[in-house]
Amino acid sequence: MAAASSRIRTRVLALITVSALAILLIGPPIHLTAPSFTFRSSNPACPTLPGKRVAIVEQTRYHDGESLYSYPAHADVIGTVAEVMTNLNTNFTLYRNELNDGFEQVLASPPRRPLNDLVAELTANALDVVVLVTCDAKFWVGRGAIIDAIHNSAASVLCIVHEVERWNYNGADALQLAPLAEEGRLGVLTLSQHSARAARRRLWLMARERREGFWEQVEVGWYAPIFTLSTDVVPKEPTRDPLVSRAAVLGRVHQSSRDYAGLFADLEAAIVAEPALWGYALVDGQLVALEPDAAFQLHLIGKYQPEQSALTIPPLLNGTAVILRSELEYVELYRAIRDMDVILPAFQGTNYLDARTSAAVPVAMIAKTPILAHPHLLDGYAYLAPPAYLFSSAATPEVASIAHFRREALRNASPALSAVTWEEYHARLHEENKCVWTAVLRAASGEDRVGGITGVSMDIPRWYL
Repeated sequence: MAAASSRIRTRVLALITVSALAILLIGPPIHLTAPSFTFRSSNPACPTLPGKRVAIVEQTRYHDGESLYSYPAHADVIGTVAEVMTNLNTNFTLYRNELNDGFEQVLASPPRRPLNDLVAELTANALDVVVLVTCDAKFWVGRGAIIDAIHNSAASVLCIVHEVERWNYNGADALQLAPLAEEGRLGVLTLSQHSARAARRRLWLMARERREGFWEQVEVGWYAPIFTLSTDVVPKEPTRDPLVSRAAVLGRVHQSSRDYAGLFADLEAAIVAEPALWGYALVDGQLVALEPDAAFQLHLIGKYQPEQSALTIPPLLNGTAVILRSELEYVELYRAIRDMDVILPAFQGTNYLDARTSAAVPVAMIAKTPILAHPHLLDGYAYLAPPAYLFSSAATPEVASIAHFRREALRNASPALSAVTWEEYHARLHEENKCVWTAVLRAASGEDRVGGITGVSMDIPRWYL
């Protein structure tokens, strides 16, 4: 890859001219200098919970791996909870009937029992903590026996909320959780800071609407949803091509998930304006790669159902600069993401910036591939820190940002890299996750109930100031 980048750098620098059309494509001036960041030393080690009897409960097919393809939901939450429980030295069991889409190949197999065994364990008071991986009431229809057993037990309950913007929209969540909240046995967890803020507001709303003050005492925590992949799937410390030759959009390949048509139009116009910058030559109306390893490709990774919403990929890009990759098993998925230089989240609107957490961000972090991130995204996903992102200004389109990175890489044979390694970054997050879960669990066990928000502390500057 390095030799290919060097060859194309020599050829492209002789060819690139910044035409008036290219300037129009880029739009506003590019400001891509990220605020300064200091990777502080880790907090003192948080206490572990040896011997704590924990049930990790997942009754849906959404959060063990299928979600990235079938639904616009969160990926791999089971794996993140299992890793936290392992790091806390708990005695945990996963209550779930099966794992989907080859996910068991990337997750160290946790002790697992059928979901139906949970009622007997709760009835026998054999559990100290129940973690509801998908807590939203809409996913518990028909599972009343388990909910009743949880209510009648003495276990503390940690509730991971996903569809935060809809939480308790019809009153069902409050009915399901009220006995736990009233008894001081409930803690709420989300997968990002902005989701925690939204959940806190929903709890205040429950308190006002139901005139029940105990909702205000429920502790909310947010953590970094990552777990450690086998090095057979993702290497310990991957290397990235500073030329940014491989980018991927993660998420459902559907126009409602993001503006794919606009993305394709921007990319086609940019390549036509400066084909050499992107590693191509235009020959008889077709793209020909100058160097196959260094020619830019945009990979669409996610479930694609053309019968629901067929995408029109411009013929000039289809199969050359744009590659569709659908229905991957999970080992293939993580290897595909590992091979990318940057990930573009599939966001449409602001819901995944202000309320719900996107699957694309944690999946990229797990695979050790940076996200293209602007200030709004960094403000919500506050655990993102170098080397987990490439910074772009909010005003700069994605294609223009990638063009900037390629142009800078072509000018500089040895661009600056993050001083923090992925291994160091992940180790810090795992330690912070332990602290968050311990704090929320203490509150849900009757200790330190202040009704606050506890989260990963990364000393990231306030991006919006």
